[in-house]
Amino acid sequence: MIKKILVLVLVALSACSAMNGPKPEISLVDLQFRDMTFFETTGLFTVRIENQGPYPLEISGASYEIEINGIRIGRGTNDETMTIPRLGSATQVVKVHLNNLSVISNIRPLIESRNFEYRIDGTLYKPGSFGIFGTDVEAHHRFEMPIDSFNSNRVNQPLR
Repeated sequence: MIKKILVLVLVALSACSAMNGPKPEISLVDLQFRDMTFFETTGLFTVRIENQGPYPLEISGASYEIEINGIRIGRGTNDETMTIPRLGSATQVVKVHLNNLSVISNIRPLIESRNFEYRIDGTLYKPGSFGIFGTDVEAHHRFEMPIDSFNSNRVNQPLR
């Protein structure tokens, strides 16, 4: 009897893991700044969650940590429940509280650098048969700003 129960539990667990499919991918698609105080700025980061699996993906919340050029600038959460269609994607707006002191103390290297790099480490919370489970996700993207993006000759010219 115990062997039958154990076999049923193992079959159920393997079926659940097979239905989860590939790990979701995330990317940053927009960024807006809102309320600002001396110590903190509220940012609205739009994150795209891509479901590459053959089944719809239900998410019951998420938490994220954001870095720009290696500087941790804030954390954010979203408690929205959403279903991402199979082989599809959806966006989620995340309110991130940015630490102004860490950003200000590192603003010069951010401005002077031609490289822009961001990293998002997050956890997507998914409901399951035995409670809510977290799936860790991350995105890391880097790109270089062309030198001609900032024409230094125009900055010092008087207004006409």
